[in-house]
Amino acid sequence: MKGIVLLGFALVQLPAYAQTQEEYRKKYRIVKTSFASNKTPPIRILKQDTLISLHTLLTPVSVAPTAPATIETLTSTITVETGTITLEPTVNPKSIRIASGATLREKSQTRLLKVVPTTFKELQSAENPLSSAVKTYYSGILQKRYPIGSVVTYTVERKLPAGKVMVEEKITVTKDYLDGIAIDVVTVGDADKLPNGGFVKFDEDKVWVNPNLRGGKDSELHYYQLKNRRPISLRSVNFSLTALTMPVKYRFSGERKNGKSFAEDFSSAINVNVFWGVSLNRTSFQYREKVGNISNNHKFTFGAIAGVSTVTLTKSNTTAADTPILDATEITKGLLSTGVGVAYSFNKATVGAFLGSDFSIGKDAKRWDYNGKRWLGIAFGYSIFSI
Repeated sequence: MKGIVLLGFALVQLPAYAQTQEEYRKKYRIVKTSFASNKTPPIRILKQDTLISLHTLLTPVSVAPTAPATIETLTSTITVETGTITLEPTVNPKSIRIASGATLREKSQTRLLKVVPTTFKELQSAENPLSSAVKTYYSGILQKRYPIGSVVTYTVERKLPAGKVMVEEKITVTKDYLDGIAIDVVTVGDADKLPNGGFVKFDEDKVWVNPNLRGGKDSELHYYQLKNRRPISLRSVNFSLTALTMPVKYRFSGERKNGKSFAEDFSSAINVNVFWGVSLNRTSFQYREKVGNISNNHKFTFGAIAGVSTVTLTKSNTTAADTPILDATEITKGLLSTGVGVAYSFNKATVGAFLGSDFSIGKDAKRWDYNGKRWLGIAFGYSIFSI
């Protein structure tokens, strides 16, 4: 666990929510996903025939669509304005062919995708909800990699009297062996499962989402495949805990029970406060090929604050007391601060506005004019380390 550092009046924010490409993880309750660009792509004319594999289609097709038509794939939306579209069942993998000369618009889509390890036997099952094109495509990959009758060489660790060693072993591929081999099948993700919470990690050109699934089910990996310099944003709601300092407070004027009034006051002091509440987050992830990824987090937090500090009682701030200080005497007292407010955080920096009260502690506490009275304060925080 990393430590917490206090530097001047800049305190550590717990935890830090903005990380680099290496790791961005936190429990996420994902509410909405947004993408950077909704521009209409220009019309272009195909200079040569284009094949679209059937296993990449969001909606299975048994006949070729007729132009004008919209074709949705895992990574793009293709709108064919004019031209010839044919089904090519003999091509491997089976595909739709858009003939040269067709006019179309193609827009890249950053969709939520899902990785499901699926065995060869499951791909052959009629009960499997995957489309026949997807089953055929991934079954073909496994059959090509592990043809029945071929010999597979693999390395395993064996424990021998002299110690553990790595040895090569061979096995002949049979139908039973092939049935048990699994392959990662990529399909469109289940966005409705994400609100249950989970973890997020930014890795190269993917934002991985490992959602929490209810009912004891195993979690399925989801991810967004990012395009170069096309950021996505994830919005989330979570509870957070932040350390802040409040260097400036404005104290309202008022009147005490004894009928004496006191003036408004601006004060500045070093203090330690803990702020906890509900945070509304928007985190952007941008893949930048060859030059390094970036992510930025914007967060609004609504909640309560509590802190400790000190105050020095003098003749200037005890004027309305029953027994005010009349000479140069100074009395230092401890303060307990409570309040509510809102804070905005950008990456590691935080600023907030709060309404609260200070309560002086111990003997002579009631002599302070602002004991238990309202104030408005500005708070700051900075995350130096995360834990």
